Amino acid sequence: MRIAIGDTNELDIAGLKAICMQADPSAELTVYSRCSELIRSSHSPHVILVDFTAEGYGLESLQKLRSKFPHTAILAITAIQSANTIFSAIRSGINGYVKKDCSVNEIKESILFTAQGKEFYCGDILRLLDAEGMDLLSIDRDSLDCAPLLLTEREAEILKYIAVGHTNSEIAEMLFLSSHTVNTHRKNILNKIGVNNTAAAVLYAVKEGIVDPERFEFGRN
Repeated sequence: MRIAIGDTNELDIAGLKAICMQADPSAELTVYSRCSELIRSSHSPHVILVDFTAEGYGLESLQKLRSKFPHTAILAITAIQSANTIFSAIRSGINGYVKKDCSVNEIKESILFTAQGKEFYCGDILRLLDAEGMDLLSIDRDSLDCAPLLLTEREAEILKYIAVGHTNSEIAEMLFLSSHTVNTHRKNILNKIGVNNTAAAVLYAVKEGIVDPERFEFGRN
């Protein structure tokens, strides 16, 4: 796997290199201290890991990278806490977002999943945006019948799949998400609707018209 790292902090770069080699021991790693260097290069990476808050980058760099590398996975890795900035970054076309203080396993998983063309957002990012009422995963505006206002569009979609018996892994496969992201959504859904088990969530889905009662299943978690 060819991986480009866009960052200027030497300690962070060293850490990302180590994690990349854990994700893929044969990975080819290239570091770019400025966005302009990466754009001018002949490099064709499978994944770009970028701290767009680093000097020489910026939010606008994400759009430039997406334009230059339309088929490359772009994973933002920053320490930023602003929901508006995170949402703007996601709207720029990135494939995932994790924080620099996430665990090694979570960052490694984010690299592997985005390399496969899937989206990955760490739990802190999902919770932060959810608290601000921002649905970062509503990129595909698939309509949902009678989706309750309590849930975001994506959450209602996931609840629909849960209610008809799909597992987290199956939902992740269908929606091109990681199981980690689906599991975080699942926890958020249960918290929002005030239940603590799948059976109660299914009953809620039936009551709200998210799923046809004829497809009701209790047999799988």
